[in-house]
Amino acid sequence: MFILKPKFSKCIVEEEKWIRDDQEILRTIGWRAGEIIIDFDDPITLATILNNRDDLDRVNITDNFEIIDQNLTHSFSDELTFINNVLSDHEKNLQSLFNKNGEDMFESEGFQIFETTLYLISDILIKETTKDYLD
Repeated sequence: MFILKPKFSKCIVEEEKWIRDDQEILRTIGWRAGEIIIDFDDPITLATILNNRDDLDRVNITDNFEIIDQNLTHSFSDELTFINNVLSDHEKNLQSLFNKNGEDMFESEGFQIFETTLYLISDILIKETTKDYLD
């Protein structure tokens, strides 16, 4: 197992996709600090994967590894993007409700979380661990 940590603060991004019928909301949360524990056993392949970045210069941790645990602290941003078929009047209402109630608003409006993706931006510090996080 390995612990992945960005070298600099404000370099962890979490994206939550919420859906209701054909409507989608993307919630993007920026985290100041944290670490992600993954189950992986090949340090050479791990380094290769961590060098592959998307068009936004991010490493997708969720799609590439089995996440055992995560410790994310002090969010510095929390933004909504309305993707599919959300009417502009409804966008304003959802944004207002979200500002008051956070993610509880999504559930009260009938949205369900579809997926969560964690990205690391910047250089990534890798630390091998023998601690058993599975217990």
